[in-house]
Amino acid sequence: MRQFILTVATIVAVLASCWEIFQGISSIMRGELEESLIHLLLTTPLLLGLAVTFDYVNTQLHEDYRRMRKSFSRSKGAQVDVLHPESRETKHTPWEDDSSHTR
Repeated sequence: MRQFILTVATIVAVLASCWEIFQGISSIMRGELEESLIHLLLTTPLLLGLAVTFDYVNTQLHEDYRRMRKSFSRSKGAQVDVLHPESRETKHTPWEDDSSHTR
């Protein structure tokens, strides 16, 4: 869920920075130099930096999660991912053929 939120935050930050670029250009066209400088030189780099930070944190969380799953599978003696459908830990589970828990 954290990765989804970070992905959405990255997309929102990129879209907001595009909006700020548009606002800066339209401020230049209207002749409002101060407002255009605020949009183009302050808020746009800030929002792009936020988007890069969110994306970096999301990537690090994903890599840590994969490393954790690999270490769990190695500690159990399996060389494949334990959550993979073809893993021996998930292939022959006792409840696979027993439907008594669904009644």
